[in-house]
Amino acid sequence: MKKMKLKQLITVLTATLCLFALTACQNAPAQEALAPEAAKDEVQEKQEPAEEEYYEEEEYLPEEDLSEAIDESIDMDSSYEDMSPVGKWYTDGYDEESNWAMSYVIELTDDGKATCTGWRNKDTGTYTADGDHVTITFDDCQTDEAGEGWKPVEGFVYTVEMDLAGDEADITIDAPDVISNLDNGTLYRQAGKGGSGSGDAGEDADIADGEYITDETYIGDISEDGSTVTIETALYHYDDDWNPVLDYEEKTYVLPTSDNCKCVIYTEEKEESPVAEQIEFINEFLQGNSGLPITFKIKDNQLTEISFSS
Repeated sequence: MKKMKLKQLITVLTATLCLFALTACQNAPAQEALAPEAAKDEVQEKQEPAEEEYYEEEEYLPEEDLSEAIDESIDMDSSYEDMSPVGKWYTDGYDEESNWAMSYVIELTDDGKATCTGWRNKDTGTYTADGDHVTITFDDCQTDEAGEGWKPVEGFVYTVEMDLAGDEADITIDAPDVISNLDNGTLYRQAGKGGSGSGDAGEDADIADGEYITDETYIGDISEDGSTVTIETALYHYDDDWNPVLDYEEKTYVLPTSDNCKCVIYTEEKEESPVAEQIEFINEFLQGNSGLPITFKIKDNQLTEISFSS
């Protein structure tokens, strides 16, 4: 009985040892398999993380801001155009009919040339522009002396400073002497703005065909090429008893001359020649105000003959 129990005990111990050994053998490969993974994790921990690539994002204006930027660009272009001095600049109250002696116009062209005309003055020169400031230099000046016609004023130079504000400009004149009625003040790019004048540089003729005489207080001039006579006067005709009858009220008329317009001068004899050959004489008569009426023959709103008695 005791031997039987001893054998059973040995059998149990043997089985237990075999089971333990089997378990140990199964666990050993698993631990060896884990070793490479652990090593790999250790290597990854030691490595520095890779730097991330950085891209700068482009900034885009919102649609509303973009629209405002475009509008501002357009406004800048418009402002530049507004600062352009090119054009005809008229004195305040410009009116050749009722304000003849104080009506002047300065014309600036896009090639840098400048002219100033009015009353008995005709000046030319050049200008420079810096933003809204313009400097004009007149170095070719002429005056029209009664009975003498246009004469240059030798060596006379003067400047006009203009400060632009749209279609208005303040002017300051720097001249060594006074040869005209042009004065400091405001000019307007369109005639008649800011003043009481009509803004017309004389009215184009709309006169019936016929023969007319001027009044005795006329004043005017003829263009350098003889193509136009500008005159401030009333126009009359004589009735059968040689009494003057008013046809057209006193105002400034712009009368174009026909291609074959004649100048007739009555002295002891009748002298007749093309108007273009008598520019100086006609101007002396128109501006000298001799007190003797001038006779105009008009057809199709053009002068075909100008007659003088002397």
